[in-house]
Formats: sequence, structure tokens, C-alpha cells
Amino acid sequence: MEEQCMQTANNPEKVKGLYVRRGAERQAQLDKLWPAILGLDRGFGFSGKNVRVPADGRNLYVNLAFYNFICRFDLLINLKNGPLTAQDVKRMEKIVTGYTSHGAQWNPMCLLPIGMIVCVDKTGKVTSHLVPEDRSSAEYRKVLPTDAELAQMMKR
Repeated sequence: MEEQCMQTANNPEKVKGLYVRRGAERQAQLDKLWPAILGLDRGFGFSGKNVRVPADGRNLYVNLAFYNFICRFDLLINLKNGPLTAQDVKRMEKIVTGYTSHGAQWNPMCLLPIGMIVCVDKTGKVTSHLVPEDRSSAEYRKVLPTDAELAQMMKR
């Protein structure tokens, strides 16, 4: 087993193939998700994919960024394969804070940005977590996709 691992590590083509496969799966999930969110007809506009956000002196990336024209707020989405961890929540908090201070020109008439971590487990169950949690008010909830809608989007 060790010998097989060493052969794989020493052969860049095998390592590169693994990376591309994982990247291709993530890319396929992103390509399913963003048009479906726009198709909800809840006022979302697509802002970007793999958006760079300066935070704590380094660059962090968010998978998808949207702007909601009805409620006037930015929605930042990160996809996660596997269960949600405290590290994921802290990272998203840094992204939201960085986006607030360095992101688009913030207008006092707009609500603060919100982050959403969409987790897909091995069985295909989809759950979402909003960051920061205190922004999960009714103003945001009326336009955000539910877990059931997200699951349906990911299966398409």
C-alpha cells in the first residue's frame, strides 16, 4: 500500500488526474447551482464565480456571488462536500466581513451581505447554513432558497 501511494505521489499525471476529477465535480455542481438560483425568480442577479475577497491580509475565495435586487443584499455561497465544521463557519465569517469592508460599494439602503454554506453529504442530503446567523431574519429568508430547493437544484 505504501509503495502504491509513493508511486502515485511521484507520478504527477496520476496526482493531476485526481485533482482534475475533483475540480470537475465541483465545477459541475457550481454549473448546476447558479442558473437554478437565477431561475427561482426571486430577484437574484449573478455577480460572479470564484470571487476573490481580501480578508485578514490574504485572499479568500467564495464559490458563487449573487445580488438580490428585491431585498438589496449580496449572497455569497460556498459549496462543501461533507459535514459542516466550525472551521467552515469561521472561514465564511471572514469572507462576509472582508466582502463588507472591501467588496462592492456598500449603500446604506442595502442590507449587509450574507454567506451561505451549502453542504452535500455522501448520501446526497443537502443542508445550508447562513453566516452570520443573526442575519437569518425574515427579510433574507423570504428570498433565499430552502434546503429542499437546493437539493432539487443539485440533482438536476
